[in-house]
Amino acid sequence: MPERVLALAAAALTMLTGCSSAEPAPVPVGSPAASAASNQPSVMASLAQGMLTSDTLYPLGFRVAREPAELIPNHEYWHALIDTCDIRPPSDRAITHELRAMWSAQTTDTATTKVEQRILRYEGLPAAEAIGELRAGLDCGSYDDPRPRRNGARYTVLADLGLPPVTDVDAQHAFCERNDEQDQWLRSFDCTVLLARGSFATSLRLEASNGVTDEHTRAATQELTTLLRDALLRT
Repeated sequence: MPERVLALAAAALTMLTGCSSAEPAPVPVGSPAASAASNQPSVMASLAQGMLTSDTLYPLGFRVAREPAELIPNHEYWHALIDTCDIRPPSDRAITHELRAMWSAQTTDTATTKVEQRILRYEGLPAAEAIGELRAGLDCGSYDDPRPRRNGARYTVLADLGLPPVTDVDAQHAFCERNDEQDQWLRSFDCTVLLARGSFATSLRLEASNGVTDEHTRAATQELTTLLRDALLRT
């Protein structure tokens, strides 16, 4: 498989769920979620427009692992643009709707990457402000992965990725992190991109393991950022 596809192929993320059977908690009157309830169909349609599509990802080697699905918060999953450093900023309380999806592929018998996209809407808060809060919280150094079924894998947050300026967005940030687990099947090098426009924010996490180089992961993240930006502009 060509090197470009090697960098971009992805394997399914086990941490993702968007279709939990758990009932959502009652929505308090006057809360952001309550005030957004009346326009929920239009909000969900906008979020769906902001998802990456098979038409753009299939040529790069991706296959759908989980169709876009609404996240219903429960005891295991909660609204969040990222899980890095287990940040729970005040802006999380302004999230009213969220979709998550994933795509996957495998480059060789062992070398894989993993991709997840999240897109969500904030009520009464610019999404750029939320990204600012998250960026400020990425100084944890190392942390134990809070995602279910990850067994508390230890991650170290590295320097900013340093993406070129992304046009037509209100805020952007990108960073990488490393998981140096002794088990090679859990070891990975991940890069994440955050983009905001208006009341919408989206994230893309690219996780590479088992032979995919750090350089390929960085390059793939930069290329996927263009697709992520184009998707966000459709909201």
